Amino acid sequence: MKDRMMATNKLISQFMKNKKNATFVNIWDAMLENGEPRKDIYIQDNLHMNAKGYAIWVEKMKDLVNN
Repeated sequence: MKDRMMATNKLISQFMKNKKNATFVNIWDAMLENGEPRKDIYIQDNLHMNAKGYAIWVEKMKDLVNN
């Protein structure tokens, strides 16, 4: 799925460049460690994020939301 996710993010990023009042926020890189999903940001099912995982999103988007 990694290749599909990366390709999709690229397409979305390119699409968003042409949109007024829209921004693509790259969360992908912050959720990886050595190219693999960080284990410490998910609950035991390894699918849903824990508070640490959601904190990454908050950090990446706080400047956009607070403008």
